[in-house]
Amino acid sequence: MQKLWTPPELAEFFSVTVKTVYRWVDEGVIYEVIKLKGSLRFTQKEVDRLIKAKKETCRI
Repeated sequence: MQKLWTPPELAEFFSVTVKTVYRWVDEGVIYEVIKLKGSLRFTQKEVDRLIKAKKETCRI
């Protein structure tokens, strides 16, 4: 079974606030959102996509 991330977990992983995670959802930055009992969850596949997108925009 695939891990489902909570907004606080995602925020901590990307070093942003939980408010930023919700803004990403509202702006369509995060595509796959699962709603469980009124709470948002994010699939590992979506987190992997975000990591890849971040790497592509942050050139070192």
